Amino acid sequence: MFDAESILNVQVDQPMATQYEPIPEGEYTATIRSVEARNTKNGSVVLDVQWAIDDPALAERLNRQELLVRQSIFLDLTPNGALDLGPNKNVRLGRLREAVGQNQPGQPWNLRMLEGAGPARIGVRHRTTEEGQVFEEVYKVAKL
Repeated sequence: MFDAESILNVQVDQPMATQYEPIPEGEYTATIRSVEARNTKNGSVVLDVQWAIDDPALAERLNRQELLVRQSIFLDLTPNGALDLGPNKNVRLGRLREAVGQNQPGQPWNLRMLEGAGPARIGVRHRTTEEGQVFEEVYKVAKL
């Protein structure tokens, strides 16, 4: 077993990368690795969905063990904090559920059930920050 404390004494003499090569824009087969809910500064709730892309050749080319990409979905909530199921509410979440086969009427469901779901087809695009850093993000999902 590796002693994590020992890494504190390891010396290097070369600079480290400050940016990484992003996953190329395109469509991929992927499975949901994890979901996490977070509050924004303005009080909204966002669901962060982490997708694992199934493309070993691309992972090798990018020198990554896993190809992980995030999808962030703003959630519409009722006044008592439940997911709003009304018209024009949580449409992106509904599309995600549909893509992974979890949007069936009469079946009990919660957000945790998304973990491990898939596979589905995801669309990846790039977003560039003001500082010039490029990040990849999931912008669409669909059934395979």
